[in-house]
Amino acid sequence: MCIEDDCFMEKAVESFEWLTKKPSPPSGIKGGYLKIVAKTKANTVHGKDTRVFLPEELQENSRSLIGRPLSFNHKDEISNSLISDSQYNSKEGQLECSAWVPQDILDRVKKKEITHSSIEFSWRETESKDEGIVFHGLQIYGLSLLDTKPGDPGAIVSLYEDNSLKGRINGAVESQEEPKKEEPKKVEPDYKKECEQAAITIKTLKENQANEVREAVNKAKSEVIKDIKNTIPDGFTESRFKPGAKRFVEEIKKIIIKHEDREEGLK
Repeated sequence: MCIEDDCFMEKAVESFEWLTKKPSPPSGIKGGYLKIVAKTKANTVHGKDTRVFLPEELQENSRSLIGRPLSFNHKDEISNSLISDSQYNSKEGQLECSAWVPQDILDRVKKKEITHSSIEFSWRETESKDEGIVFHGLQIYGLSLLDTKPGDPGAIVSLYEDNSLKGRINGAVESQEEPKKEEPKKVEPDYKKECEQAAITIKTLKENQANEVREAVNKAKSEVIKDIKNTIPDGFTESRFKPGAKRFVEEIKKIIIKHEDREEGLK
């Protein structure tokens, strides 16, 4: 059982870690989600004044922006925009929001044309101190996206999928998370090309084997004809034989002559 005050303290988290899942997009509206640092505990320079926003005042306003639309440069409301959630991050000392914006605004954020934000607020009373004007009874009722220089340089705007931003920028907390390394793309095997190559290889092997067989047969034939030719002595005349044997010898000589003519033609 918790009996100490620490049991009721908010868990310290890095920037936007409290966003456990991406909200569902509104039906029929093209656009995307942003992560917005609405206000840090750093002092805001406004003209000649320095404005001081106490962390406890920002924490009390942690849910005040939920369900409100965004504006642009503190002027026109951004149509079809909506702050879907907000949370004060005690570790980073900043009020963080997630918001849906239409496609044209999303594109401008991607192009770094819109990079910062600024709160719209009222207060109960102020107190002048050496560090600046301190606001008490703070009520944050609006949030505007800026394409101009902000009073709070740490009030940054980024794409929802951007996980590289940790803490604040411009002289404040630097990124504490290394950029994720891109996994090499898996190259799928080209089965069609492999099959075609295999078919070519098989065809070549068959042709080579057929050529080898033909060469072996022709070589064997040449050797047989050569042996037969060498068996018949020079000056042999088949007229010494009877008609049947004579025709047989004549046919053998024709085969030898035919084979020699064929080999001569192949040279």
